[in-house]
Amino acid sequence: MMARRGFGKGVLGLLIGAGAILLPGCGSPLPDAFRYRMTVEVDTPQGLIEGFAVREVRFSKMANDGNYGRARGEAVVVDLPNGAVLFALLTGASGNVDHASQTMWHIFRTTASKSIEVWPNFEGKDMPITSGRVPMLVTFDDLDDPTSVAEVDPDDLAASFGEGYALKRITVQITDEPVTTGIEERLEWLDSRIGSLVRRPAGVPIGEMPKAQRLSKSAFRSGVKK
Repeated sequence: MMARRGFGKGVLGLLIGAGAILLPGCGSPLPDAFRYRMTVEVDTPQGLIEGFAVREVRFSKMANDGNYGRARGEAVVVDLPNGAVLFALLTGASGNVDHASQTMWHIFRTTASKSIEVWPNFEGKDMPITSGRVPMLVTFDDLDDPTSVAEVDPDDLAASFGEGYALKRITVQITDEPVTTGIEERLEWLDSRIGSLVRRPAGVPIGEMPKAQRLSKSAFRSGVKK
């Protein structure tokens, strides 16, 4: 199965509302609501496979005159030919829960390119740390068991999926395509899950748990109704 397309026929105008978000010292302003498409490409023994997801980011004013971004959308799903599934989450590789909104806004404002490569090469400014701009990648030993989640190293997909598997590229671009939905059809436990994917053992600080185990369902879907 190749990339999934977002359901629905609605088209979002890239300029939603009259406002634009521009913080002091920043580059060109972005509209206060925009959509972007994230595409993940993987080299496999059977050739190049890709998956994508379209997400929407909306900003709202905070009491301190700051701006808060919220993402609506879901993880990128890449179906691999060996039967495994790779997910590129709304959460960042560093554990940043605002990756799909604030980090993406920061990436888009630093470059005028229509298509931006966030991995392995990045031509924008002010983001020297790779883990800051890359989404967290995970897989499951069993899609029906959320506790079987495991983080995937973008530099070493072969460790998770076998020889011949390598992450080729992750790109993002502004789009007016419909927001992608339907991930709950793949992860049937998503709607009933409460809290982190793995329960914290008694006496173990949450910071000592693997990052993937601390994830909640919001890393896979946010603001999208079934």
